[in-house]
Amino acid sequence: MSEYLSIVINQKGNFLFCFLWILIGENIFVWRIEYGKFHKRFFEKLGNAFFFLLMLSFFITIFSFYFPKISYVILILLGVLSVTEMVFYCEYDSLFTNNTFLVLNETNLQESKEFLHDLFSWKLFRNLCVISFFLVLLPIFLSPIFVQLMDHRIGRYFLFFLLFLGGIDFLQAHRPKKIERYYMYVPFFRILREYYFFVEQRKANIESLKIQQQVEKELSKIDSKNENIDTLIFVIGESSSRNYLEIYNSYGGYLKNSPYMKARMEKGDLFVFDDVISSESLTALSIPKMMTLKNYEQEKAWYYYPSMISILKKAGYTTYWISNQMKHETVGKVFSSLSDYYFFSEDLDDKTPEKFDGVLLEEGLKILKEEKKKAIFFHLQGSHNTYSKKYPKEFDIDTVENITGRVISLKKKKYLAEYSNSLRYTDFILEKIFTTFSKEKSVCFYLSDHSEEFWENREFRGHSGDKGSRFMVEIPMFIFLSQSVREICPNIEEACKRSLHKPYMSDDIIHTVLGILGIKSSGYEKARDLLSTDFDIARKRMYQGKNYDEFWKLQKVTREV
Repeated sequence: MSEYLSIVINQKGNFLFCFLWILIGENIFVWRIEYGKFHKRFFEKLGNAFFFLLMLSFFITIFSFYFPKISYVILILLGVLSVTEMVFYCEYDSLFTNNTFLVLNETNLQESKEFLHDLFSWKLFRNLCVISFFLVLLPIFLSPIFVQLMDHRIGRYFLFFLLFLGGIDFLQAHRPKKIERYYMYVPFFRILREYYFFVEQRKANIESLKIQQQVEKELSKIDSKNENIDTLIFVIGESSSRNYLEIYNSYGGYLKNSPYMKARMEKGDLFVFDDVISSESLTALSIPKMMTLKNYEQEKAWYYYPSMISILKKAGYTTYWISNQMKHETVGKVFSSLSDYYFFSEDLDDKTPEKFDGVLLEEGLKILKEEKKKAIFFHLQGSHNTYSKKYPKEFDIDTVENITGRVISLKKKKYLAEYSNSLRYTDFILEKIFTTFSKEKSVCFYLSDHSEEFWENREFRGHSGDKGSRFMVEIPMFIFLSQSVREICPNIEEACKRSLHKPYMSDDIIHTVLGILGIKSSGYEKARDLLSTDFDIARKRMYQGKNYDEFWKLQKVTREV
């Protein structure tokens, strides 16, 4: 046994084996920590990782006796995957999941360039240096120590004792009912498993359009009881956070980035809801719930439920999907195909890669000429990373000089200034849309797909489908009522006023839209309609398996960065 341990731990001093042993060990330990707080059962997790690492080494060592070259290929493959996942963990505080692959699949070339531009930063360089220090210098230092340790009986017995305790702990924690944990220790199998889940999800997404079309066929004709509203405008923002909008008096009131919406709110034709969250923190997950009767209480996938577009068509509305996002994405592909007409900015014969949201307004003006009842869905580019490329130069107003408060790093001030400018441009776009349709008997909704985090209580900026926070889902939501609608339907205005501070989640927005239009389809529920007197104010808002009001909302802004 002692000779075996000596061989396994350092392969008789082989640097490569020791290097990869430590590398994979780090990765395994990170995975164990990932599924529980760091300080809880620390030594149990350490023992688990150590024992499984020894088991893995045993099989690779035996394999190397017969197939030495192949064993090195396996070790190098494991090493590459381990390094990649370790860097990813340091950057995004998360291991690879099926959501990681989903985001990569739904990312276009321009977004990839922006991502890589942001990725190559001082933080990445620092993390690579730290990881390299442990992975290169540590094996050099430890390899001769292990050799000397194995030459002494006490050292061999001590190591055997640790192995024995680790084995008992490992087997106790991995009873037969939890057998899948065994292969989850190995980066290759873990990543392969998550990729398999992604492939299955992607297959389902490909079939989702066919299923949605069938669901639409099965819908019967629906009558709209409110003939006073001819036009519905539904604007979907991107990565907008209410925590950095002037209209919410957020971030200490330093950012003056929503002058138009603030003016309309003071005028009385815009209603600003201050306790709305998104159901998810990824576009591909949040919008399908927003656009269909799907919610977290239901088990089936979103595409088995009628969409807002299908219901509106059955109620006599002509539907339009106008998008500044990519049409190959699941969201764009499905909901544009369900609409009577659609437009994507990428189809414009324009060599400029930066197509701002203003290009959508021209399409809106064309639709304005249509006299029939219409429902127009605008999908904005909004505040998607990289923020500075989401608005024209004339909106480059906020700079590092006028960003005050808790953000003190110049680089982070620059990010926040650019983000604020992108929000200001969205404010401008909304004003143009509202003005364009203000003479119609129209109702306009605006809410974001998800929000954006800015180092509030950890070293993280952006959004994630796995390592969530309250800051990724706290979104703005507005309802604009044209003058004619406010005069003809004063009850709608009153309903908006009394609902401004009610807790709400975006997966129920379809019920509010149908309610305000007087469309009572079979899936409509008054308890989910924010403007209904029967609205269920006590509904639990679940995000990533936790109650927002009992868990996520308790997170505090604790960092000065």
